[in-house]
Amino acid sequence: MEAVDTSQSTTAGTAYVSVPSTALIIRDVFHYTDDYMLRPIGWAEYVERTGKATTASRGAPTEWVRSGSYIYLSPTPDATDSLYIYYRKRPTLLSSGTDVTAIGAEWDEVIVRMAACQSFLQLGMGDRLKVEKEELNDAIGGLLGIYNQEFRHSNKYMGVDPAYRGGNEYPS
Repeated sequence: MEAVDTSQSTTAGTAYVSVPSTALIIRDVFHYTDDYMLRPIGWAEYVERTGKATTASRGAPTEWVRSGSYIYLSPTPDATDSLYIYYRKRPTLLSSGTDVTAIGAEWDEVIVRMAACQSFLQLGMGDRLKVEKEELNDAIGGLLGIYNQEFRHSNKYMGVDPAYRGGNEYPS
């Protein structure tokens, strides 16, 4: 499930913001105050930067990298600005018989068939496993078309505006 965290703000002199607690994957970081996308960079590229601690090297962040529970910004922010963090949510853990999954009931058949495949595999029931895998593949195939269509439509509402995904989406 896609989500956006609009509560994050930079702090002058602090090189990072926290990753949303439910985030699995960070998709994009948007500098809401100045209306531009930050460019993702690799950890090695971030670490190689010098002068991160000096006041002279501070400015409006233009790049980001995730490491653990933080999103590191470069350059280190020189002011308090609002950020929007676009991310994919981590599924919630099920711990009791009354818990429900975050996925729709249409996936129930797939979940049951996957469990059956694992059981047949462990029991050495190859013939039953083969039949069950075919049924599983059919069930998954039927759902993928539905979810691909939903994903394309959800990007209109949850994704970052396409204008920022063009050739000049990052500040220079």
